[in-house]
Amino acid sequence: MKNVVLKKVRVRLIIIILVIIFSVIGFLKIKSDSKKWVDADVTVKLPFEIDILSTGKSDFILIECEGKFIVIDTGFYENSTVINDYLNYKGIEEIEYLILTHNDKDHIGGAPTILDNFKIKNLIQADYEKDTVQYKNYIEAVKRNELTPVLLHNKIVKNINGANITIYPAIKDEYEKSNDYCIIVGIDYGKYRFLFAADAEDERMREFINENTGEYTFLKMAHHGIYNNEVGDFLESVSPKYAVITCSQFMYPDRKLVSLLEKYKIKTFYTSSGDISIKSDGENIYFIQK
Repeated sequence: MKNVVLKKVRVRLIIIILVIIFSVIGFLKIKSDSKKWVDADVTVKLPFEIDILSTGKSDFILIECEGKFIVIDTGFYENSTVINDYLNYKGIEEIEYLILTHNDKDHIGGAPTILDNFKIKNLIQADYEKDTVQYKNYIEAVKRNELTPVLLHNKIVKNINGANITIYPAIKDEYEKSNDYCIIVGIDYGKYRFLFAADAEDERMREFINENTGEYTFLKMAHHGIYNNEVGDFLESVSPKYAVITCSQFMYPDRKLVSLLEKYKIKTFYTSSGDISIKSDGENIYFIQK
């Protein structure tokens, strides 16, 4: 009887070990396949770089244009130390544009720390208020640092060291969903076009489709990979080759959205797997997941 029990235990252990081995092999294969289109050996500094940090289900995006810096959104308050340390690591003292796409806590939470520690030349935000602790903390930091934000109503077009930046405001004065107040940012550098869709939902996506701004090389997917009824038309309209979804390991993108990305053969990175850097000299482009 004892030998039978021991035999059953051994069989179970072998099964568990085999499951673990095949799971690891499968994971390594996925990681290997995902890097076929990534040149992970690009360590040389290029004039244009986008860094999208792994900050959970939130956005922090740093864009460098030949020594000038743009920040789009600032993550959660809990991300403040990581973001502050990263900006210091990059040797940044001055930010040309800090763009807060909308007033949700996962986009403005780290703003007070940035406002307190870095010189902000231009502060841009969506023109609406939100009754949250994070928004109140942001407004207090604005006053403390004697800044005057631009409450965006008109499109801004700027050239920053060879990068053409277009900042698109929401069109209406009022929306049912706060995410539809989102500012959308487009950047053209060399032969590549980059689009940052913030947390845009159905109505804001339809507005942008109607602006007919053309196709883009890269899309920062809207709203952390949450599916909505306009996202299919939005993807068809902007037609990206590459995409990034800012998400966490605990809040993965909707399966319907992932299926759409696969349908359109859009090569996609997920910040749940680590920080992402995109580098370009205007003629070549490289994607690196750290």
